[in-house]
Amino acid sequence: DNQEMVISDDIDDPIQETHEYYVSADGDDLIGNGTSESPFASIGFAVSVANNNSKIIVKDGTYKGSSNTGITINKYLTIEGQSQATINGENKYAFFKINGGSSLILNNIKFINGKTDSYSQLGAINNQGNLVINNSSFNTIRTLMGVVYNEGTLLMNNTNVGNAHSSNMAQIITNVGDCTVDNSKFTATQAYSSDVGVTVYNYNTLRVLNSNIGYLQSNIVYDEYNYVPGFVFINNSLFTNFEIENVTARIYNSKVNGMPAFKGADVFMDNTRFVQSSSISVLSIIDSNFTATHSIFDYSISCSYTALNITYSTILGSIYGGGKSGYLFAPFNWWGSNKGPSFDYFRTNYVKYWAVATFESEDGNLSVGTNSKFI
Repeated sequence: DNQEMVISDDIDDPIQETHEYYVSADGDDLIGNGTSESPFASIGFAVSVANNNSKIIVKDGTYKGSSNTGITINKYLTIEGQSQATINGENKYAFFKINGGSSLILNNIKFINGKTDSYSQLGAINNQGNLVINNSSFNTIRTLMGVVYNEGTLLMNNTNVGNAHSSNMAQIITNVGDCTVDNSKFTATQAYSSDVGVTVYNYNTLRVLNSNIGYLQSNIVYDEYNYVPGFVFINNSLFTNFEIENVTARIYNSKVNGMPAFKGADVFMDNTRFVQSSSISVLSIIDSNFTATHSIFDYSISCSYTALNITYSTILGSIYGGGKSGYLFAPFNWWGSNKGPSFDYFRTNYVKYWAVATFESEDGNLSVGTNSKFI
């Protein structure tokens, strides 16, 4: 079998007069006409005869083999699973390659057992054009650079990914283009010693909304000589860890476990929590402008060559600067006790005011050993 099926736009056939085609595991590519009553048998054939802006409806069933995988897209198409449509890579095939200037929308499809080990196909799906993945899932995928290797524009919406393995950059998404992840859950598995531990890698522009992502890394490693500072926007999302370097980052209403790090970044965050996952957890900030409001830091912060601005937040550890290289502005915070701020090694600082805890009882006086209620 040939893993890659190249699709041509130049097919002269009356079937192009319609814009909706059906595929069924019980169909026939030779005598079918693509209607619901007489569907095609393979996704690849339906793509080859479809004209731009067509929709291919995949009926319930499992689709596998070279006629349903390794498909190159050179046009504008939507491929939609009817209800229980599954594409099976059989642990030897990738799924799609979307060329520049093309567009593919994937709706309601289950992808399983995808694989690529060729540098001509870095992800189970390679995208250089416009790719939208809606209401779909990926499971048991093994690649070189992620379930999706994105050089174009990517939107993953309401999509779950599990049991993904990759040897380079990231297990699920390697993004060197423009990527948005919304309302999705990624569960990567570092089962082999050769697996990379990062879930999503970003080199350019990344937005994460209402999602559970895992380990995010954004830096210049992909191509440090041609890097243009990127942008990361995060809202209402959960991470097991992240490292964000050399980008502008805006983070809202989110939660981060592990030992996150910022380097060379311009960061603003609001209503975000850093959760201690081990006794050695520390937030590392280097050579950055870092501003946080209404946030919670469960552990200590270590920074150098950084302008650190934290207000109206909870800081349950200490803050350590880099000697003469750092500036701290941190008034109006709760520091975990009424003793107030705990910080050291900053060139200049302003922490003059801080929050204290007080208690009242409904009687006005709180007696030790009573059942008086706090109000």
